[in-house]
Amino acid sequence: MNIDRPLIVDQLKAFVAVRGASRSAESGGITTQSQQYSTFILKKRAASRVFFDLHLEVGGILRSWVLPKGPSIDPAVRRLAVQADDHPLASASFEGVVRSERHGSGTVMLWDAGSYCGVGSAASADGLNSALRAGTLHFMLAGTRLRGVWTLFRTHLKCDGRTQWMLVRHRGGESSRIVEPTDAFQSSIATGRTMEEIMTGACRPDVDLVEESYTKTYANPPRSLTITSCQPGERP
Repeated sequence: MNIDRPLIVDQLKAFVAVRGASRSAESGGITTQSQQYSTFILKKRAASRVFFDLHLEVGGILRSWVLPKGPSIDPAVRRLAVQADDHPLASASFEGVVRSERHGSGTVMLWDAGSYCGVGSAASADGLNSALRAGTLHFMLAGTRLRGVWTLFRTHLKCDGRTQWMLVRHRGGESSRIVEPTDAFQSSIATGRTMEEIMTGACRPDVDLVEESYTKTYANPPRSLTITSCQPGERP
C-alpha cells in the first residue's frame, strides 16, 4: 500500500486551520502545536468473530490495540481497546487472509488509513511516547472514514493479561443523526473489496476509490486519499 503522505498531511493541516488550532469546538479545548504527523491504520478482521485493529505509528513501529466493537464516532460512547503487541511498520500494507499459528487465522481488510498527530503535550514524537506511558493520549485523525479528535486512556483492568484502554471521540463535526462508519462502510479503502471477496481471493479491476457520501456521518467530508492495494502474499 502506498499512502500519499503529503496529501494526507496537507489535509490534516487544513483541517486544523479550519477548525481553529486554539481551543476550538472540534478539539474540545485541546490545542495543537508543532504537530508530528504519523500514519494510522484501522483494519477489520474476521476470525471466529469480527473486530478491528487500531495501529498508530510511534517511533517507527505500530503501537496496536484490538477494538472488539470497533470505534464509535458518538462522543457519548466509549469503546474498549485492548493493548496488543507492537507491529512492524511494513505490516501496515497487509490485506488478505492470515494463516499463521502466531498471528491467528482470519480475513484482514484495510478499513481506514491516514495521518494523525498528538495534540497538547503529545504534539511531538517524544510527547506521544510520554502520553502513552502516562496512560492518556489525545490525538487527531485525518483518515478517509475517521477523523476528529480522539482520546485513548488506560484503565486498571486487564483482558487475558493484556491492558485495557478505552477509546472515545471528542464532540465536533458529527451530524445530528449519527451513523457509525463501521456500519456504513463494508469495503476496503485499498481495493474496494468486501470481507467475503478478500477471503475468496477475488480481485476487482482498478477503480477510482472515491469514498461514499459522508453527509450521513460528517457535516464536512475530507478529501479522498490515493491508496493502492498491497501485493498478494504479504504477511502481517
